[in-house]
Amino acid sequence: MSPVDPIYPSSKTNEHSDLAMERLKQVVDRYKADYAANYREFRCEESAVPAAKIFEMDTDKLAPVLLPDALRLHLRLGKAIPIETERLVFRTESRYVLKNASGKELARGESMITESNQGGSRVIYCAASRSMLVDETLSGAGDMSRRIAFVPDLEEKNQEMGDEVAWRVFYVHVPLRQDIGEGHIGHILSISKGKIYVETDGVFYAFPIKEFVESKLEFSVG
Repeated sequence: MSPVDPIYPSSKTNEHSDLAMERLKQVVDRYKADYAANYREFRCEESAVPAAKIFEMDTDKLAPVLLPDALRLHLRLGKAIPIETERLVFRTESRYVLKNASGKELARGESMITESNQGGSRVIYCAASRSMLVDETLSGAGDMSRRIAFVPDLEEKNQEMGDEVAWRVFYVHVPLRQDIGEGHIGHILSISKGKIYVETDGVFYAFPIKEFVESKLEFSVG
């Protein structure tokens, strides 16, 4: 058998490929510019981002996340509650439960995870403000993420806890930046004094939680 000569792309093929790549780059650049313009008012300097630590939650063993200030965050799994069966839309009975050193419950928020190893969860904690953001992802197609802010209300005391401050829980919509295919959220860096700090395309933003509250907790899987 005679050897087969390698086939190299023609210059015309290379030109078409380069043109396609340039068009894709232009689309992405436009998405970046649109995001920067839409959220210009929330920009901040990198130096304004408060320090925070990230804690990974073990959704297999379900061990509590041990946080500074003697706080603990537990994930209590519950069952999925069908809202629209045909469209596979659900809520759940699963809850993140925040407790203090003596085991008293301070606050709770609804999780999408109903089984071990069904998803992942990390906690972004800012010690200076004692605020935390649960960044949860659910495996599979559909609405894949949820962000839950646990924020101490320094102006209100919990009557049952004496000097312990009350806590508020917010479900937060962090702005999505469009991209080729699916959009994406930038790097969530910190949470403090009612704001979530995010870096997107090298630009830093401080999004006020109360302006980006997510009221819809139904999610779809498929």
